[in-house]
Amino acid sequence: MRKILPWPVLLTAGIAALAMAGVIAPAAGGERFTAPGAPHSRGMTGYVANIGNGTLTPFNTATDKAGKPIRVGPEPFDMAVTPDGRTIYVLHDTSKGMVTPFSTVTRKAGKPIEVGETPTSIMITPNGRTAYVGSLYEGMITPIDIRTNLAGKPIRVGGKGVGSMVITPDGKTLYVASGSAEVTTISTATNKVGRPIKTGADESGILITPDGRTVYVLSHRGMLTPISTRTNKAAKPIKVGKQDGFMEVTPDSRTIYVETRLGTMVPVFTRTNTVGKPIKFGGTDTFGYTEITPDGRIVYVASPGAGTVTPFFTRTQKAGKPIKTGGQPRLIAITPDGRTAYVTDSTFGKVIPINTRTNKAGKPIRLGIGIQEIVFVP
Repeated sequence: MRKILPWPVLLTAGIAALAMAGVIAPAAGGERFTAPGAPHSRGMTGYVANIGNGTLTPFNTATDKAGKPIRVGPEPFDMAVTPDGRTIYVLHDTSKGMVTPFSTVTRKAGKPIEVGETPTSIMITPNGRTAYVGSLYEGMITPIDIRTNLAGKPIRVGGKGVGSMVITPDGKTLYVASGSAEVTTISTATNKVGRPIKTGADESGILITPDGRTVYVLSHRGMLTPISTRTNKAAKPIKVGKQDGFMEVTPDSRTIYVETRLGTMVPVFTRTNTVGKPIKFGGTDTFGYTEITPDGRIVYVASPGAGTVTPFFTRTQKAGKPIKTGGQPRLIAITPDGRTAYVTDSTFGKVIPINTRTNKAGKPIRLGIGIQEIVFVP
């Protein structure tokens, strides 16, 4: 999954607010923000997690009209959608680990499922059979059987705790960043832990290329380490800069874009694992979340301090004019058809739609207190 959950974010926002895609979302079993296979945004429903009032708020992506908030339990902050779109698993930002299954058919919350303390991230396998939940301090992964909604035996992965996770497109292997200069693999067929893969530095993010060939691990030292999923061996780290931020990968798996806190986008070419020239696209206050359109044409970067979102065009390798959203834009979620980017402003409880064809912001949608996450379902 493309969306990344850097380790510092997990320690601050992950406990008190927002916790990836996995990539992310991730996403989820495939796409973090979307039920896999969803064809287009028209007729879809977006769900927003509101950490401040313990609800999910639905909104129609065709009309941008919000529905009535639905109570799901305390401090919801991360979500994962089953491949059929029928269930959203809601992760709660509480010391007592808890996941709530939410039916998108009945729009009702089910019985909470207990997991490890201080959960940080959740992923669902592409076959929709298992949800995996990582806990920050325990260094444990808890599997949930989606058919029964029962938690299985926790899987210990060690390290400083579970940061972010990614899963291979075939759903066979889960890769877990543990904040201790190593990545752990888990077989989803057996839930057995493989031999740790040394990366050389504490991880700040992890992603997997869409072709499933390579996992890339970003460190706080600005080094990007490729891991072959065929051999589970790490290659030589790639220097991308000390002030690393979030990562995105193009759908063709050819290029990774690393955002830096210095207001640049650094391209990394996956065929050669070489770095291109950093591209300036903003000031130093650009450390917001990023998201790439499904066609790989635009990477959007949120700038909370400036109240803007900047489009970065991958074809020309140039940044466009910043889009004024106001407030403090942070999370970005793009509809499956790529027509609309929704940007959260949790400070003022609203979501701003951006037309990706015109790069103009629409009328804000007021959706709740402390918006943390958005998912889309048919």
